[in-house]
Amino acid sequence: MEDKDNDFLVSEPIYIMTSEPGKNYTVNDLRDKLSKNPTEQTLADVYAVVCNKVAWLDDELYDNPGLKKSYEEWSKFEEELIVHIEAHYKKC
Repeated sequence: MEDKDNDFLVSEPIYIMTSEPGKNYTVNDLRDKLSKNPTEQTLADVYAVVCNKVAWLDDELYDNPGLKKSYEEWSKFEEELIVHIEAHYKKC
């Protein structure tokens, strides 16, 4: 018999985003950062910020449709980064 009282328990930690990620950066800031220091670490750092920003904007769109243009800009950059990452690892 299943223990329905424990269905909500999670074995992994849960992280909650409490503030806007990358609020001090623009897409162009992160493009410049990556072009000035095109290392794997910089690519990983920029990708992490962008992914979190896109997720945050996606959630915020529900309450603020005015963020659509920003969401689209960040999403486009996220897609560009994915292509960049895929190209990088095809060389390996």
